[in-house]
Amino acid sequence: MVYSDGTTQRNLSEKGQSQAREIGNAMRTLGIPVSEVISSPYCRCLETSWLAFGKKATPSLDLALAIRTTEAKALGFAKALKRMLRTPPPAGTNTVLVAHTVNLKEAANICPKPEGIVVAFKPGKNGDFAFVGMIKPDQWAGFVASTGDDIPEQVSQPYDRSKVCGAELRKLQTAAR
Repeated sequence: MVYSDGTTQRNLSEKGQSQAREIGNAMRTLGIPVSEVISSPYCRCLETSWLAFGKKATPSLDLALAIRTTEAKALGFAKALKRMLRTPPPAGTNTVLVAHTVNLKEAANICPKPEGIVVAFKPGKNGDFAFVGMIKPDQWAGFVASTGDDIPEQVSQPYDRSKVCGAELRKLQTAAR
């Protein structure tokens, strides 16, 4: 797999792009602070991160898709994800991980549907983590409406998919070899 080549992967649909923007806008409107965004190296995950949070995510090979890999590698991905879920973010903030359903099933026995769902966890005091809940993409507008605010109209910032998904990934993938 060449992560930096989005033409060899399933990319975000227009609906997925819109959902990513809506989630990010809702989180900002609700005042949910995000300190760090860590993403699977797949282009669709990096693009989701960019559209939702307006900044480039840190790509992590530990969040790569566990399907069509060896059992040992899939277990390694699960172990890495568990470590990330146990790691507390800086005080008063949240860390966002953008990854794949199958990895979450392996790490936490949770298989969220539909795509685009946000699954929240809280790091525990004893080096564990607890499932908090799930938010479907179409639920965000209701949360914002309940505050009396409106989700701001989406502002589409132009971006180049090859830049969002490209050069840093080539460096990361080369270093992993």
